[in-house]
Parts: sequence; structure tokens; C-alpha cells
Amino acid sequence: MQRKNRNQMKKILLGFIAIGLFTFIGCEKDDVTEIPLNSCDVDLSLISNGAWISSSDGHADLTFDGDGKYYENSIYEGDWENTNDCDSIYINRPEGFGSYCVVVSVSSSKLVILTSVGIELEFTRSDTVIETYTDSTNNEITPDTTDNTFDLDGNKYKSVIIGEQEWMSENLRTTKYSDGTTIPNVKEKDQWDNLTSGAWAHYDNDSQHEANRGKLYNWFAVETGKLCPTGWHVPTDAEWTVLTDYLAANGHNGKEAIALRSAEVWAEELRGTDDYGWNGIPGGFIGSSGVSLGIDAYGFWWSASEYNTINAWSRNLGYHIDDVDRDNYLKGTGLSVRCIKD
Repeated sequence: MQRKNRNQMKKILLGFIAIGLFTFIGCEKDDVTEIPLNSCDVDLSLISNGAWISSSDGHADLTFDGDGKYYENSIYEGDWENTNDCDSIYINRPEGFGSYCVVVSVSSSKLVILTSVGIELEFTRSDTVIETYTDSTNNEITPDTTDNTFDLDGNKYKSVIIGEQEWMSENLRTTKYSDGTTIPNVKEKDQWDNLTSGAWAHYDNDSQHEANRGKLYNWFAVETGKLCPTGWHVPTDAEWTVLTDYLAANGHNGKEAIALRSAEVWAEELRGTDDYGWNGIPGGFIGSSGVSLGIDAYGFWWSASEYNTINAWSRNLGYHIDDVDRDNYLKGTGLSVRCIKD
């Protein structure tokens, strides 16, 4: 009875401090709110097993790692600790202030946090967020995973497992290498001819293409080995071949590109069946002269493999191609990038 009363009437310091673009409802460290809780049966060890994806717009995705590091949208925000061997978590932020939150419940798939104004925020573990797709015979299928990963800009990427490989199912959008170095955005067409280092641009310098097509990168950015988020890399020519061989062996021989192309975005006569949720999007390309070409009709992706001193291998799902085209292009060309898990 004594424990029950203490749990029901205890004073709990609550709230995430609202910072930057994140819109958590917060309170100062010294604010106190009485919240009645029915029990203290919360297994906080569960919260450090994966990232938590917000169920509400405007709230950051959270990660409490096993080493006591706390992240919002994959960006380090401080260290976390359990303060009462129960349900209270304290975030010690580098800026010199701290904040508390209360874990109402946590399971292997769901996390609920209570704010200082009594609003519950709900999160789902990233490895349980699964989407369904329709294959070429109109059967609903579920990819093996649509786990989420983040680049250093906070962009979130889903992924799918095809055979023994895990691929991002979105084109890369980062402006930073995995070590935090900024990748130059080169907008002037006449500069592309002279580049010998990494760069990116939007198709036709139009940022409206980024949301579903991503950015276009030259191969010098790929060559750094730091273009993809930590734990991921640009696929080699051989890894691309593993993908297409798997598709050929599993009912898509000669039509591998159709199985990978998105059922949307492409010109209507070019749309694919997207059988595995790979979501191949036509991002076009930027020629070495800096001219943008082929949007809606061509999707080109770099490999990490060099063809010779001036060209590198790539793959194309483009116009009237049923299989995946293997070709090589000048390293100064701007192509889309997909990442594959290490």
C-alpha cells in the first residue's frame, strides 16, 4: 500500500525541452507536476533496443542507446539515465540544461511518454514499421523490413531486404559525408566539367525534385567512401549484379528493371511493378557539362566501382529497358545514389 500511494501521488519532473525544429511540449527542470500512475512496472531496458518512430507529426524520432546516449532524429542531444529505478528518465543536454520525461509504458514494439500537460506521445519501434506492396500479379506482399536510418541532415530512409542484401528504398538526399564534412552544392553548369572532387545538385537546380527523387551526385563524392550514413555504403558493381541475379532467379529474368521500378512517378508507359518495394525512381542525370536530362524517363544509380581512370560503373532502369542496364559514365556525371547495408 505504501508503494502504491507513493507511485500514485509522487511528484515527477516532466517534459522534453523544445529545441530547433522539434516541437516537444517541455518544461523547465524545476517545474513540478503531480501525475497519478497506477504502477511502477516499467521495464526501461526495452527502450534502448532500437529507434522509436513518432506516431505524431512534428515530433522527433527518438533513440536511447545502450551506452546512455540520447538522439533526436539521429542527432545526438545528450546523455540519458534512469533517475528513480522506475519510470523517470533524465536527459543531460550538452548546452548545460537538463530535462525529464516519464515512460508510461514500453513494450517490444511500442513506447508511450507522458508530457507535463498530460498528453501522451506514442512511438513505434522502427523495426516493426512495415508497409505492404502489391506485386506484378496484384498479390499483396510485405517486404522483409522497412527499417529506418538517418543521414546527418536528419533525413530518414526506409529499406527493404531482397535476398541476402538490405537496400535503401529511397534515393540519397544528404548534404554531408558521414564524417560531417559538407558536400559542395555546385549549381553552375560550366563548373561540372572541371570538378575533381565530390559535389551534388538537384535536377535542373530545382529543389522540388528532392522529396521523391533525391539529389544527384558525381562519382567523386562516391569515391570518398563516406557518402552513405555510417553502417551503409554505395554498392559495388558486383553487389549490383548480386541484386539482378537474385531477381532473374526469382521469376524476373529479363524484366529485372520492371520489378524494381516504382509504380508511380515515371511516365505512365514506363511504370514498373515494384515487386520488392525497392521503389526505383526516375531522377534523370546531370551530364558532365552540367546539363540536366532524362527526368521521368531515366533512373541512373552509381556503383562504387571504377571502370577506368575517367569512368565508373552504374545501373540504369531507364526508358524502354526491361532488364537493368549496366553501363559506365564519366565520373563528373551527376547520378542518383542508393545505399546498401554493410
